[in-house]
Amino acid sequence: MGGTTASFEAVLDSDSIAEVESSIAYLQSSQQAQAKVFERLSVDRRVLETHLDDLESARSRAQATEERLVSMRVEIEAKVDEQADEVADLNRQVEAAARRRPSTRRSLRSVSPISGAPRDPIHTIAPD
Repeated sequence: MGGTTASFEAVLDSDSIAEVESSIAYLQSSQQAQAKVFERLSVDRRVLETHLDDLESARSRAQATEERLVSMRVEIEAKVDEQADEVADLNRQVEAAARRRPSTRRSLRSVSPISGAPRDPIHTIAPD
């Protein structure tokens, strides 16, 4: 209010009509400039609030995605552990079967582990 009071005092202290008109013109242009500044600030504030809302939405989506990823990781780790246990069980069964049937073990050594084709007899390791 101090600026407004000083402006009115300047108008009232004028010595001529020309000075009053000049002071009033100055006050009007000053008021218009202030109004434009406040309008721009209002628009900027609305834009800022919109951006903040967008950022909050993006943060929420990112958090939800992170939670889904954590859940998926836990599921995958559980499946890998389960399959590792199954593979270990199958390996134990194969070993037990091989111990029960020594002839099976010899015949398994004569087959290539990749293709299932008979191994080259020159490079076949002698059975234990």
